[in-house]
Amino acid sequence: AVTGLSIVCVAFLGLVIISLVFKGKSVIVNGYAMGASLMALFARAGGGIYTKGADMGADLVGKVEEGIPEDDPRNAGVIADNVGDNVGDVAGLGADLLESYVESIIATLAIATSMVLISSSYRPLSYLPFYLASWGIISSLIGIAWIKGVRIKDPQSRLNSGTYLGAILMIAGSFFIIRYLGIAYENYSLLGPFWAIIAGVISGL
Repeated sequence: AVTGLSIVCVAFLGLVIISLVFKGKSVIVNGYAMGASLMALFARAGGGIYTKGADMGADLVGKVEEGIPEDDPRNAGVIADNVGDNVGDVAGLGADLLESYVESIIATLAIATSMVLISSSYRPLSYLPFYLASWGIISSLIGIAWIKGVRIKDPQSRLNSGTYLGAILMIAGSFFIIRYLGIAYENYSLLGPFWAIIAGVISGL
């Protein structure tokens, strides 16, 4: 939870700062997404190569040449193996999360911005991704607090209850956000984006 929230908050903060400083220039915002993709690529690919190389080297020296068990502290290569596991499994997954989160927001923002160029009446659509992302973070925090406080003995049921609570809060908050922004145009009703959000949340569950 700490890693996920930290990555999401830092990514969202960076996106907000870039949008405010550069006034939402599409080239700059798209560059932020490109940077997140490159970082995820290098962290995942480079970390994976290092991880597998360290794993094979440690096993080759330990098991084949010296005949000692896997992950034995007498094998110095185990240190590199553990470092590789952190690089690939922790940093790599974090970079993947950053890329997915940033690009999902920027993709919807790009579509909304293209509609604003047609008519300024579509401007509330460009605010919707930021409102939804910020409310998603708040819903996640409430869900985590619920998991820590609820008295359910089964760990899986306890984790699921927090996930379901966060999803319900996200759906409910999205409805009021869409009503607040007044997003209703001739192409779809007020609930048009709301049904899309429900479909996305259910798919995520």
